[in-house]
Amino acid sequence: MKLSLFYLLAFFGLVSCGSKTTPVEASAGTGDVFYASGFKIYEFDSTYSLTIGNDRFDFTKGEKSPKYFISSTTQLQFIKALNELDNIVGVFDAGYFKDSLLNKKISEGKIINCKHSSNPDWESLIKFPDATVYGSSHFDMNKSMAKKLNIRLIQINEYEEVSPLAKAEWIKVFGLISGKVHLADSIFKTIEQKYLNVKAIVSDSVSAPKVMAGEYYDGIWTVPGARSYVATLIKDAGGDYIVKESTKPVLMMDKEAFFSYLRKAHFWRKVSPENWQIQKITKDEINSTFGVYPEKLKSIIYCDLSKVNYFESSLLNPDIELKDMINSIHSVDSLKFYKIIPVE
Repeated sequence: MKLSLFYLLAFFGLVSCGSKTTPVEASAGTGDVFYASGFKIYEFDSTYSLTIGNDRFDFTKGEKSPKYFISSTTQLQFIKALNELDNIVGVFDAGYFKDSLLNKKISEGKIINCKHSSNPDWESLIKFPDATVYGSSHFDMNKSMAKKLNIRLIQINEYEEVSPLAKAEWIKVFGLISGKVHLADSIFKTIEQKYLNVKAIVSDSVSAPKVMAGEYYDGIWTVPGARSYVATLIKDAGGDYIVKESTKPVLMMDKEAFFSYLRKAHFWRKVSPENWQIQKITKDEINSTFGVYPEKLKSIIYCDLSKVNYFESSLLNPDIELKDMINSIHSVDSLKFYKIIPVE
């Protein structure tokens, strides 16, 4: 079965050359990837080559990967945008998916729940020899077992990108996979133009408002670094992201470090499932809750994950999130993903 599975994948032009294969050189022809740094596309006369890290995947033009095993809600958004939903055959950790149509297919048995990636239903995976598993750099599937069973794994790492447009550009990867290269390019060009149009309305202000971002989880503050899509979003909105000392995409801070930044900020971007019902908050209340007095804080730019499908909806609509951020730091309460909680 192992041998026949290999030839079946080879027939579809979808066999990975392995993580140790040297990626093709740029002189062979490079596809148009303008913002993302996590992948490269090379176009040849009859094939495309995709490189993600040290892994290379070859695709014959006109062919496609007919079936998907997916592991994240963002992967689902790329697939839906390309009208490929009917080609999903399985999901990992099904409970994390909130899409009603996808869940209906799961309940009807049309899509398999492959359980957790660390202990998947291997028997279900090998029932679809022409399918590919889509993971990420944190996907903890047993890669030795996957290789032994000739299960192909592609890492989708859009969340590691440092700008909203770079994240959205990963739709081009799914354009290759689905055989819909031109459609993916067209979708991305529309996303890019809409984002740049919104960005253009921001004037270069010397006195850009200072913005802090971060959430509290399990005893630690998780904060976007200076090289993160959140920092880029705030900059594009005309704000000054206050964390500049580290180039890491994510920082872990204790309370003292976090509030040393918040004390200087005019706005605090907070994304959390806490379901805050408050309409406003006083500086004294923040001081009593968190133990620090926010001297300059004007408002909290709050995204309630219990009510908003933020990570799914913002991925391919970065222009809407940018508009939200612009309106937030200029106190215009006309928002889709966020709400403004004034600090008095």
